[in-house]
Amino acid sequence: MPDGVELVAGDILVQESLDAAFAGASLVFHAAGMPEQWQSDESVFDRVNRAGTKEVLAAALRARVIRAVYTSTMDVFAAAPGGRLVETTIDDQPKPTAYERSKQAAEREASQIEALGLDVVYVNPGAVYGPSPVVGTLNSFFQRLLAGKVPLLPPGGMSVAFLEGVVAVHLAAADRGRRGERYLVADEHLSTSDLARHALFAEGRARAVPKTAPLGSCVRSPRSPRPSRAR
Repeated sequence: MPDGVELVAGDILVQESLDAAFAGASLVFHAAGMPEQWQSDESVFDRVNRAGTKEVLAAALRARVIRAVYTSTMDVFAAAPGGRLVETTIDDQPKPTAYERSKQAAEREASQIEALGLDVVYVNPGAVYGPSPVVGTLNSFFQRLLAGKVPLLPPGGMSVAFLEGVVAVHLAAADRGRRGERYLVADEHLSTSDLARHALFAEGRARAVPKTAPLGSCVRSPRSPRPSRAR
């Protein structure tokens, strides 16, 4: 544990624990959430992502922090297939998955609390990967691929961001971000085939990249990366 870091137990849905954690704080990073695309109980997305965001930012407002940096997602924006995704175009239509809809709702909750006086800066990364104590969606894809458990790749691709860069953007947002602005975070847009090729090359075993399913015929497994054509 780095010097000067104190771990405090809490629950983003329990007001009392948040008030205790934020007492005396000047800056809050809200990066807690349910990042998986699929869960058997879809209500967990709304409970954690929307309601949790509301509770965290409301507690930050009560604590009179100087700024809250909220980790959202690129999925809340709208872009035509093959078009360009920009941070000024929020999608006002419900997204296909419960995860995406919960993040849309969370952004609305954040905007409402911002209107009450909290300085909120939004960070909207693509698919994040890299060293982590938990296995998220893209890390899980790599893990399953290297274990030989991905016989067929979904079509399309996604914008990806390595963890270190995402951290750097959060720090920059806290220091130099502008209240109410959203900052897209991505290194590049890659097809799922390219993602697999890079991972297998890094493994060094010269294994063949799995074939890609035709567009419109893919059946997603619960841990497959969600295909996206927006750039």
